[in-house]
Formats: sequence, C-alpha cells, structure tokens
Amino acid sequence: MLNLNRQLKFSYFTGIYDAIIHKNHLLRKIAEHIDFSFVNKLMEKCYCIDFGRPAYEPELVLKTLFLKLLYDLSDREVISRCQTDMAFKFFLGLDPEDDVPDASLLAKFRTLRITEEELQGFLNETVRQALDNNIIKSKTIIVDSTHSRSKHTPQTPTQILREMTKNLRKEIHRTQNELSNIFPEKPTVENDIFEEIDYTKALVDALLKVDLKSEKAQKLLIKVRNTLELPNLVELQSANDEDAKIGHKSEDNEFFGYKSHIAMTEEGIITGLSVTNGTSADNKEFENIVNQTLETGVEVKDIAGDKAYSTSDILKFGIDKNINIISKLKENVGSKEFNDEYVSFNKDADTYECKNGCLAKKNKVRKNSTLGYSFYRADCEKCPFAKECLSTTNDGYKQILQNVNHEIFEEQRIFETTEHFKEKHKIRWKIEQRNSHLKNRYGLNRTYGTGLWSMKAQSFLTAITANIVKITKLVATV
Repeated sequence: MLNLNRQLKFSYFTGIYDAIIHKNHLLRKIAEHIDFSFVNKLMEKCYCIDFGRPAYEPELVLKTLFLKLLYDLSDREVISRCQTDMAFKFFLGLDPEDDVPDASLLAKFRTLRITEEELQGFLNETVRQALDNNIIKSKTIIVDSTHSRSKHTPQTPTQILREMTKNLRKEIHRTQNELSNIFPEKPTVENDIFEEIDYTKALVDALLKVDLKSEKAQKLLIKVRNTLELPNLVELQSANDEDAKIGHKSEDNEFFGYKSHIAMTEEGIITGLSVTNGTSADNKEFENIVNQTLETGVEVKDIAGDKAYSTSDILKFGIDKNINIISKLKENVGSKEFNDEYVSFNKDADTYECKNGCLAKKNKVRKNSTLGYSFYRADCEKCPFAKECLSTTNDGYKQILQNVNHEIFEEQRIFETTEHFKEKHKIRWKIEQRNSHLKNRYGLNRTYGTGLWSMKAQSFLTAITANIVKITKLVATV
C-alpha cells in the first residue's frame, strides 16, 4: 500500500544535519536544486492505494538507487552507508534515527515495480528540469553508442549444451552409475550445433524412460529440456546471460555484452537512450533516440555523430525533419548501404558483421567503382543461419558487392566543406567524455545484473544520475 499523504514529524536530532553537512556538499546542492517529487506521481499506478502493508515511497527508493550509482556501490553497500552516513540520510529526507529500506527492496524495485515506461519518464523529467532551469541553450545534440561488458562469460550454443549434458551425466554417474549404459554416443569436438542438439535430445529421451533418484539430476534434466525448447537456441552465447551478444569495437577487439545508444545536448544532458545487445548497429537506433529528444521539447537543428550515422536513411531523416546531419561520409560510403536481416555494417570494425558475430574481409575497389566484402567460407559453413542467409549465387559463403558512388551523398559531401559543418563536428568529443564518465565513474562499463531488461534499468538509471549531477553543477553557473 502506498500512502503519499505525509505526516509531520518532529525529531530532536535534525540539527545534526546543519552541524555536520557543509553547505557546499554535493548532496545538499542536489536536494536544493532537483525536485524528485515526480517519482511518486509516475509510480503511483504501480502500487495499491488501499490494501497491503505500507510501502516505502518510490521517491525514497529511487534516491537510494541514485546514491548507489553516484558512489558506485553495491545494493548492500549503499544501504550500509545510508544507515551511518548523515549526508545520505539528509538527502533521502530521513531523520537521523529513522530506519532505511532493506537491500533486497532495491532489486525488487528494479525488477518488479519499475517498467521501461517509468524509466523513460524519469529521464524525460530530468530533461524537463534542465529546460526549466534554462540550462539547455544549444540546438545541437550529439549521438553515439557505448558498450557494457556482461558479467558473464561468453559461450557458443554447442559449449552451452555440452556443459549442461556433462553436468547431468556426472550427477547420474555419481548417484546411479548403472544408468550410464543407456547414454547415447557422445558427439566429437568437431561436431556442429545441430549434431549437439540431436545428441542432447537423444540423451533426454533416454533419461525420461527411467526413474532418476537424484533430485539434482531431475532438476538438471528439466533445465536441459527447457534449453532445447528455446526458440533462439542456436543464437545463445551464454547459458547465464541469454540476451548478451558478442560485438566488435574494432576488427580484432570484441566484447560480450550490450550497447547503450545515447543522444545528448552540448551541455551534457542525456535526452535519448536505447539499449540493445552488442551486435546491434548504431544507425538502427538513431531515429529512436532522436525522436525521444524531440518529444522532450528540446529544439534540434543539428545532430553530430561519427561516420556510422552517414547512411542514406539517416540523411533522408535529416531532410524530412529539417535537421542538419553532422556526420562525415566514410570512404566508399555507398558500399555501406547493404543491409538485411542477417548482415549489418559495423563502423568500429569498418566491415560487415553477420548475425552470428563473424566479420567480413574487405576487398579492394574494382575498376567499375564497386567494392566487395566476403565472409570466410569456414565461418559460413558453421553458421546456424547459413541456409536462410546464403543464396545459390554465393558459392557457399556470403558476398556483398556495392557501387561506391551514390547520388544521395553528393549534397552531404558539399555540406562537409562548409564552416558550419566543421565547427559543429568539433564538439563530438563531448559525448566521448560523457561515455567515459558513465562507464568509469558510474559503473556502466560492466553489467551488475543479467539480461537485457537489467541492462536497460542500469543504463537508464545511470543516465538519470548523470543528468541530475550535471544539472546541479550547471544551475550554479546560470
């Protein structure tokens, strides 16, 4: 039950705050300049008004999560600090003798109470307060993506199934060794995922016909059966984090995790955010984060970004919205226009990347002004998407051939020579700095949960934290 009608309280110890918390303390300044009351209004529908035990106010819980991210603490660490740190209690609006929530409440709030709609609402509210304080004065936003590594280790689907069946057999050998004679013949190390799936199904079928006495073996069997029924089984890259994918920061530098696609103003206020797995192309989330920005009321005349945002779709979007796209064209930019369900261009690796995480080899420009990319035959032969991805003309491996000259880019090439483009392009470093702060200061470099939803909550809450701190610091200079 959520009761938002606060009662007046009196404490003999509130004077402690004035005595020990300096007027220039960051948390005191944030409490003075940021209005957190929007949290209760946005979260009111997520609670029962009339029934149940009294709940902690959403505002209090969100403030606690803010402290967790601001000081890069775990759930238990931030609650421990809230119990003893008077600056924390002051910021939370508690009296010195008041109790604080249990650490488990923070996880429940992130996973059960809050939704993506509320997260978006929280971020939009910070942008609104920045506008109300006349902080956002520029009409330029900067777009980019940054990656977060999963706390789990990447695995291939074959490795996942092989490890699960190994643990199941090991437990049966320990408890009912006589059943080992019904095990089907194990596949060789060189076998592909489909042969591993066939073996796993045969093992499951054999064990379903006998009585497993070990409770652990029964649970492992159920886990294996559930894994076999997953619709994206051949795409799995971790048994623990099924949503994380292997992406590339360069041709020889990969990561296993997620991407946060960010739009921010020149002043450093994050106005748009989208979270995807590590293989998602930057340009595919461009319209989403720009539209989020426009919906907040921020006026946009220019959008600065790296060369990933110089595709024809984005340039057309800029024309339709009367917005200048400040993104330099890549050499042979026309060749980057190919895109389908299984292949997209990776600007960091400067080549195409397939849905299975393999990179293509870039060939030289031909005499007829075409540029070719070809995936390695060995990769395509092992790929679980080969039948759908390859056509009969691909000779067993994926090839892409594109004309490097396209008329849609001519106007952009001319625009690149103007002083306006050159001046606006210089500000791109600001989002690189902001990404570095998000990762190194607020812990966005690594996930603290599992799955795409957990990453979305972490990324949005981190962006909200960064906005609140930035607004507080800028208000003093306005």
